[in-house]
Amino acid sequence: MESIYLSTRARAFAAVSALGWVGMFVLTGAGQTYAGDLSGVVYHLALVPLVVALPAPDWAKAAGYVWIFCDTALNVAGINGLDDDIVWAFRLGVHIAAAVWIVNASGGLRPAARVTGTLLGASLAVHAVTAPVVGEAPLAITAFPLMVVWLGLIAAGRAVDSSVVQTEASRRVELP
Repeated sequence: MESIYLSTRARAFAAVSALGWVGMFVLTGAGQTYAGDLSGVVYHLALVPLVVALPAPDWAKAAGYVWIFCDTALNVAGINGLDDDIVWAFRLGVHIAAAVWIVNASGGLRPAARVTGTLLGASLAVHAVTAPVVGEAPLAITAFPLMVVWLGLIAAGRAVDSSVVQTEASRRVELP
């Protein structure tokens, strides 16, 4: 496995994303859909530096960007009054792209983050195609805690070997 290094700034974005994720669920669950959608925007956009920094093939990174920007657009569409059922249907579709990126980005991480990310990606993909039958609850039961743990491991520096810094500048990803 190739060693990777995540800058402190990239790890901070993982923490911000985790907070946005929790806020999105808590606020939306409390009936505060506007604030929940704003938290969703923060959660998704804070993931952009992680798509850049985490190891994954270019095609998987492309899936990560598709997910982030489509889900962000859906949060903004919800803020502007698009029907919740329409938003939800499109959101489930882009969760397939999320699953592709998360599983592939997790492949180069330490075992705990690798397993958590793989389970998270699988959970998102399975829920995306079974939601009409099982509803929203399985997403909250599986993806919610898995995303918190996955982002938490990244934010805490426990997902990668932070003691190893790549000597090739092209292999080291740092945010300005």
